[in-house]
Amino acid sequence: MNTFLIIIGLLLSIGLSSLFLIERKKGWCSNLIRFGITGFLFIIGLIGILMLENLNKSERLFFIWIQIPLINTLVDRTFRFLSLKLHKRDLLLYIRGSSDLDFAFKNSDFKTSDYIFSTVLIILIFILPIIGL
Repeated sequence: MNTFLIIIGLLLSIGLSSLFLIERKKGWCSNLIRFGITGFLFIIGLIGILMLENLNKSERLFFIWIQIPLINTLVDRTFRFLSLKLHKRDLLLYIRGSSDLDFAFKNSDFKTSDYIFSTVLIILIFILPIIGL
């Protein structure tokens, strides 16, 4: 197995998903940039799986893993939409190091759905690459 492809695939999958989740309200992390990067990786992964024949296991895992950030982005945007409908505000991310956590402790504005959505997003970031195995 090519360990380089496995390391790069995991870094792109977990690292990019985590980065986009934690930095989702920053100015540089707009929807255009987020969907541009993740959409590009998804297309490369899809083309790699469908067009290339005789993929070994590490190549197949790489092409599957680079598709995961788009899935996490879509789930994040879905939870954001649900939070806007439920609470008339964006989802407050309950993750250490996020600016939402500092804001919410000062204002006590966390709802149960914020905890649930944050937990599901974190679990997805780490479970989806395992499912891809």
